[in-house]
Amino acid sequence: MNYISKLVFCLSSLLPVLAFGQLHAPASFGSYADEFVSKLDFPNVSGGSTLTVKCAGRITDRGKFGTIICLDDPDFNGDSSIPRDVGSEIARMAQDVRVNPARVDGRRVEVWYNFSVRFQLKNGAEHIEIIDNHFRNKDNYGDNYVGAQRYNGDMSSCARNLRGAVFLQASISEGGEVQNVSQLGNSSSGGSCAGQLVEDMQSSAYIPAFFEGNPVASTYVEIFTKTD
Repeated sequence: MNYISKLVFCLSSLLPVLAFGQLHAPASFGSYADEFVSKLDFPNVSGGSTLTVKCAGRITDRGKFGTIICLDDPDFNGDSSIPRDVGSEIARMAQDVRVNPARVDGRRVEVWYNFSVRFQLKNGAEHIEIIDNHFRNKDNYGDNYVGAQRYNGDMSSCARNLRGAVFLQASISEGGEVQNVSQLGNSSSGGSCAGQLVEDMQSSAYIPAFFEGNPVASTYVEIFTKTD
């Protein structure tokens, strides 16, 4: 008889870290991860033993999801390979779960938070892991890091009218400075709105990525859709 264990792989007790004059503490599921994982059903993992779903959401300063989306396109390349019902369940369950809000200089701030949910079969047992990133910096830090988070900056309302998803990528320094914002994928996707969003991201403020408790430089990706 198979037994089911639901494991959580996350940084649960991040302490604020001083980075270039500001005290940064990113949002994370932390101690609330067990509650979230316990609500998820294990999906049918076909074609292998692992299914990873990338999700992102706006975390309010009260530690709640204000917006959440999960991708059926795990590599941002136009290929839909994740069953939509899996992402829908994650998004639905996350709406009722608290997370640790982000803080800058001790003040709670609203952030855009990238995370992944990995469903894995190990020796017949079902495991679910929460990972605080989208693996964009895997070559440098492996899986065990918290991705950068945008916390300040108004984004153009044109995103509400996008017909598809627009993925923007930026380089974020260990101090939270942003540079080299560009669009991933089809450069024509999003039209003039994509250009406006690039400018908005360039003028926003960021909490840097964290690895082993320290702020680090990273690549950051944000997803814009008509649901934002």
